[in-house]
Amino acid sequence: MVLAISSENLGPSFYLRRGKEEILKDWAARVRNECLDAKEKNHILYNSVPSFLDRIVEALDPSTSSSSACDVDASVCKEHGQQRATATDYTLKEVILEYGILQEIIFEVLQKETPLSQKDSAIIRKSIHQGIAESASEYAHIQDSIKEQFIALLTHDLRNPLTSTSANAQILLSRLDSTDQRGLLVRKIIRGTQRMDNLLQDLLDVFQIRAGRSLPFQFELCDLSTIAKDAVEDLTAIYGARFTLKSPPQLKGRWSPSGLRRVIENLANNAAKYGNVETPITISLFRYKHEAEISVHNYGDPIPASAQDSLFQPFYRFQFSKVLQNKGWGLGLTLVQEVTRAHHGRISLESTREKGTTFTIRLPLNLKQPQDVG
Repeated sequence: MVLAISSENLGPSFYLRRGKEEILKDWAARVRNECLDAKEKNHILYNSVPSFLDRIVEALDPSTSSSSACDVDASVCKEHGQQRATATDYTLKEVILEYGILQEIIFEVLQKETPLSQKDSAIIRKSIHQGIAESASEYAHIQDSIKEQFIALLTHDLRNPLTSTSANAQILLSRLDSTDQRGLLVRKIIRGTQRMDNLLQDLLDVFQIRAGRSLPFQFELCDLSTIAKDAVEDLTAIYGARFTLKSPPQLKGRWSPSGLRRVIENLANNAAKYGNVETPITISLFRYKHEAEISVHNYGDPIPASAQDSLFQPFYRFQFSKVLQNKGWGLGLTLVQEVTRAHHGRISLESTREKGTTFTIRLPLNLKQPQDVG
């Protein structure tokens, strides 16, 4: 005996399951027509869309225990975002539009076949919104990863000709008499290439930080006073006589010499870019019982409290209205923070119009041999 099923007992899940192939075919056609860039695509990637539709059907089925498709769609939606991100002709706008088109088609089909309750409508909309959020997040994550890999490779390759230029300049300088005026120009070339190489190294290091990897530092007994003096000499060659160094004759500890030099250079570079050019930049070193302190002070527009928490984020650049021409990558403070952490130190900031801006770093003298970081 065949039992007749009344149409009154058929819910939205039945009609979506029955019309699945037509829904997907209609969806692909509309994506081609409504996504401007998609018109030039040779195909539409279905990938996870059928599975996503199945999850909505399952959530709408009264015989299942699921009351929301959102709890089971995360992996499916992430797969959708991942595959769109690796197909280079897809944009994030198109990823979002695809979900909007699917929602329109689902409601069109169901409105023709069966009344929709508020609960069913909410499940569909909530599922679509969750799909957009998960797909867009994964798409952005993959795209960022691709860009970072590209920039890291490009940065690495750019360092090769810089190294060659610097080496040739060093050879040329060694062949010039100390009284030869051309030596001054050659030294400027060497300093310029070194500065470019430092910027590229900063970029590579920040990508390591963003990837969750610690930077490698070699710790050794060194003199912070000598490190600061050498750094100030190079900074003076770039910015002129804007720097005042206050330091004891010696300040020894077990640190990373290259790391601490980068700390001083990056803080001083920021002070030179954003500080008042008519007042000196003061770099001060102090020794306490168990700690060393590095402070860099400048006068100028204060850093608002609302911006201070974001200063150490990679690629963040707070731009003062008077120095918009001093745009940069926003890497220096990220690296300062990373070096400070590697030394088990701490960093603080004070910035007011009356007192100026001071970055202060406290480092343990660390006279015992530490484990290398990285």
